[in-house]
Amino acid sequence: MPILSGQSAPPGERPAHQSGGSSGTRPFLFTEADLSGDGPGLGSNPALDAQRAVLSADGRKGPVSGAQWKDYEIGDLLGEGGMAAVYLARHRGDGRLVALKILPARFADDAAFRVRFEREARISQALDSLHVVKVFGGGRYGQLCYLEMEFVDGRSLGDLVKQRREAGQGPWTSAEAVGLAIQAVRGLVEAGRHQLVHRDIKPGNLMLTRDGVVKIADFGIVKVLGEEAMTMTGTAMGTPSYMSPEQGRGDAVDQRSDIYSLGAVIYELLTLAQPFSGETADALIYQHHFVEPKLITELVPDADPRLQAVVFTCLRKAAEERYADATALLADLEAVELDREPQGAVFAKGRVCTGADAALARHGGGLRRYWKPLAAGLAGLVLISALG
Repeated sequence: MPILSGQSAPPGERPAHQSGGSSGTRPFLFTEADLSGDGPGLGSNPALDAQRAVLSADGRKGPVSGAQWKDYEIGDLLGEGGMAAVYLARHRGDGRLVALKILPARFADDAAFRVRFEREARISQALDSLHVVKVFGGGRYGQLCYLEMEFVDGRSLGDLVKQRREAGQGPWTSAEAVGLAIQAVRGLVEAGRHQLVHRDIKPGNLMLTRDGVVKIADFGIVKVLGEEAMTMTGTAMGTPSYMSPEQGRGDAVDQRSDIYSLGAVIYELLTLAQPFSGETADALIYQHHFVEPKLITELVPDADPRLQAVVFTCLRKAAEERYADATALLADLEAVELDREPQGAVFAKGRVCTGADAALARHGGGLRRYWKPLAAGLAGLVLISALG
């Protein structure tokens, strides 16, 4: 199959990119004209006709597919959301493949945004882990801000969860889920070395390569786009189904927030259900604060109760009651994988109480102190994901 085609596989089997861009988001707001300016345009180049045929064969086309841009020939649109689009591209010199994440033109004219964006790109470049999508560089070119990233030949866990649901398949086994989770946590361990918080850990930002390697996508870009979204619209950044209570309140976050989000992801791998369901962001954030999810073993009786204990420790309402960092979480996941008891899990024995009243009873006034500022914030809160 043409390696540069994002849709050479049958529908539903198309490789996805780290953006996890799902259809149904608002249209991406730039056109071919935005490639003009300081950068080259789309002029005809017969010498590249063959390459262009490969880049565009059978794939999903975007506004700039086929363009010569920077040092790259742009191919298929791999994914898009409200604030970024990702294209597969081939370097015209050495032929290597990369993913180009391109932001709308409005960002390039904002000097403060560019400073933040380039700073986060540099921080992301410092991450060196098999389990983090590599960022090679970024900046402004022509009328657009961009990131050059590792191309991941695989699919997001979000796509795979959706496929299993639609096909009526069962969830991942405990052994499978713990293997995937360990890889993701190893990526978080590397991020912790650089004091970097992702802020939007979700299945769509966890890529699974054809070789079975899990890679976390979009470190850095989530933070800077979150700052921009809050500046422009007063919104909070993240995905409500996976958002920690403190993130929902707009409080400062650290790695324990990412641990909460990853706990929600593992829960979904084990059950094919999200910990909480609701028709609005407000309803979801309320549940993250005041309601306990159903026990995994109630939904999947043969799930490993030790892994359940780890997941519910990740999902503790108060950050100080979760794992202190990714290294501590990794130790417990590896213990489960080795058929040992997790030492840091707080729900290793007994049943977790459920319901808003039980949560309030267990935490006493601890949760009540959150409700007043939370309610005020929810009155006008709109939550978005930077990457769809």
